Amino acid sequence: MKPSIRKPKTKALRRWHKKLGLFSAFFLLMITLTGVLINHSHHLSLDSMPVKHAWLLDWYGIGYPKQVSIFSEMAPVLAATDNLLWQDQEPVLEAAQPILSALRTDDKLLATDGQILYWLSPNGQLLEKQDSSMGLPASPSLLGTDSQGNIWLQADDGTYISDEMLLEWQDAATPPNIQWAQPQTSANTQELADLARGTHLSWERMLLDLHSGRLFGAWAIWFWDLIALVFVMLAVSGIWIWLKNGNGREK
Repeated sequence: MKPSIRKPKTKALRRWHKKLGLFSAFFLLMITLTGVLINHSHHLSLDSMPVKHAWLLDWYGIGYPKQVSIFSEMAPVLAATDNLLWQDQEPVLEAAQPILSALRTDDKLLATDGQILYWLSPNGQLLEKQDSSMGLPASPSLLGTDSQGNIWLQADDGTYISDEMLLEWQDAATPPNIQWAQPQTSANTQELADLARGTHLSWERMLLDLHSGRLFGAWAIWFWDLIALVFVMLAVSGIWIWLKNGNGREK
């Protein structure tokens, strides 16, 4: 029985199949690994884990916050970076605008961004928001407490004291013993700025962009489409080679 002779077209296809396989092996491995990590991102906490590598943040164009304010250095530290309120290096509130003042009492956290008063529990859970439609004085800029534990607020048109439930604000003369929650000078601002910068990018987001090719820019999406076409070509050529060689008709 005469040995079978490989057809030139099949030989050429086999060579291109090998070359394309070597070329696409890296991309196949990367897409597979990132896909597995994305599927388990919640269990691995990747969806809430911020990226801290400066070069990655630079690549995304994520800059430092414009303002870093330390309102209390007593543990847990109470601070703000732009519109984020932090307690012990954990973000507890994202305000609508940059936070101007924040204070902590035994049973509450309060913060204002110049339009809204945010009322949080001691562990950072948002309980209520107040604005001018709910009786909050216009343009609140500072929060403070006196020796009796009363909450005070400084606005454009005067100084106000609140009732115990923070439902009513009464115009009042400013007593001398108010401790206003103003930003303090601190050496911890750079560390907090680094943390705040990382909150804008999670590892899950980075993996999604790497998986889709968007991490490398708009042009990379088209390149990823080309890689997908290569995978299709590998599958089709592999089936063709198998039909021609794997079923015994060609050795």
